[in-house]
Amino acid sequence: MAFGLITYQDASRREDLLDVLTDVSPDETPLLTLFGTSTARGTLHEWLKRAITRPSSVSSAAEGADPTFADLTAPSRVVNVTHIINQPVQISRTEQRVTVAGPSDPWAFQKADALRQLKLKMEYAILNSTNASGSSGVARTMTGVDAFITSMVTGRDSGTSFSEQELNDMGADAYTALSRQSIRYGSMYC
Repeated sequence: MAFGLITYQDASRREDLLDVLTDVSPDETPLLTLFGTSTARGTLHEWLKRAITRPSSVSSAAEGADPTFADLTAPSRVVNVTHIINQPVQISRTEQRVTVAGPSDPWAFQKADALRQLKLKMEYAILNSTNASGSSGVARTMTGVDAFITSMVTGRDSGTSFSEQELNDMGADAYTALSRQSIRYGSMYC
């Protein structure tokens, strides 16, 4: 049966391209969003930390008794280094002038995309970076949150679960350990 010219053989058909670009990339950065900021005036950034002992028993003082004084502890310094992260963008002038599908301005689109990627890089570094002071031609890297955590670290095998009792025990252990640990004041990153 003859149909004449049909689409299967028509080489002059135009493509059917929607003028839409769908982006399914995750781009949440809770640490970068929620952490405070400060201004660094050098490559070595410092802040103070002070220890407060949490009570582990009930205490009381007798009426009329003279107070007793414990030794006071001065704050200590904690350090980190500044960390430079970049995400360069380059678009040719020709690319900026041609008609494209999707975003109408390739420069604006690539710049916005680079800013999202920069935030993701920063988030990853805040959590996972390890300290390196750097040298000529070698970048400095800050100490990330994971490296600052030195107590109450636990590991479990992949695919295993734990019970409510284990979770409660971990909470109690953390409280006991924190009663002996310090409370940190100040900004951690700049």
